[in-house]
Amino acid sequence: MIKVYYACFEQRFNDEKLHQMLRQLPTEIQNKILKFRNWQDIQRSLLGKLLLKKGLQDSGYESTLSNLQYNTYGRPFLEGYPDFNITHSGNYAACAVSTQGTVGIDLELIRPVDLHHFESQFSKIEWQHITDSEDTISKFFQYWTIKEAVIKADGRGMSLPLNSFIIREAQVNVLDKAWHYKALSYFPGHQAHIASEQPLPADIAANFELF
Repeated sequence: MIKVYYACFEQRFNDEKLHQMLRQLPTEIQNKILKFRNWQDIQRSLLGKLLLKKGLQDSGYESTLSNLQYNTYGRPFLEGYPDFNITHSGNYAACAVSTQGTVGIDLELIRPVDLHHFESQFSKIEWQHITDSEDTISKFFQYWTIKEAVIKADGRGMSLPLNSFIIREAQVNVLDKAWHYKALSYFPGHQAHIASEQPLPADIAANFELF
């Protein structure tokens, strides 16, 4: 089963609320979160970790996250626990938890960007689809979040060049492995996709969490 947990914030948390939420996490993770310079990054990172705790709990696993580890490419994991992946952008944070293989999720606020800086990250066919679209920015972020979700699920992150594989309908092949992907519609004004080594159901179960 794959489930997506997500949360959003409208304003800056006051100090009391921020520290009450931080105390739910190990000191090491608290310190990493507080190293961010702006409050939006602090809150997005904090919500991501709390969503992970909630997702694990709902899957029958308790964890303080003190046993959080990272692979060679910086992908976080918990030995012996369901796979997970965290993303955040704008005022949203989201976490996908999977009990059926690895999973990747990516969320991006749709905003103006200089597209030409990213042309090299796509195949000629993909780039043509983007530039021929009626909404080139939204199409760009659609393709970008698919690719990001795939490389996060794969586990090699940005060490796997985005232009090394091509997006096909509902599936992406990376070397000899197929990754399935699906759009997520819970985030107004954003593009979001989830990727998994297992075929994805028509509807991904989702929980909106209030903090």
